[in-house]
Amino acid sequence: MRIRNGHTAEVYRPSRDRHGDTTTETHIGDIENCFLDPVSQRADDDYSENTSITTVLWYPAGADIHQRDRIIIDGNTFRVVSVTLNHPHPVTGYSFGYARADLHAIV
Repeated sequence: MRIRNGHTAEVYRPSRDRHGDTTTETHIGDIENCFLDPVSQRADDDYSENTSITTVLWYPAGADIHQRDRIIIDGNTFRVVSVTLNHPHPVTGYSFGYARADLHAIV
């Protein structure tokens, strides 16, 4: 199963120095036919200009996405919080061909 006309996600992976600080980010590639599933959106406090957004990215299985990657979709930058492996259905064995990544952004 492939979703047509989905989003294209640009994936960047940070490289770190010996102290764990991010030095550069390398463009890993673009992943097509992704879609977003919004989870929550909330302001940090009553008078804040920042909003915290949590969303789920569904992407074709086998794509190279790791925890801590930076993903840009339609000009919005997200940080990958966790990645779920794509397992076939335990009863039928059917695989939908998509994996899940939890994303977070502060805008």
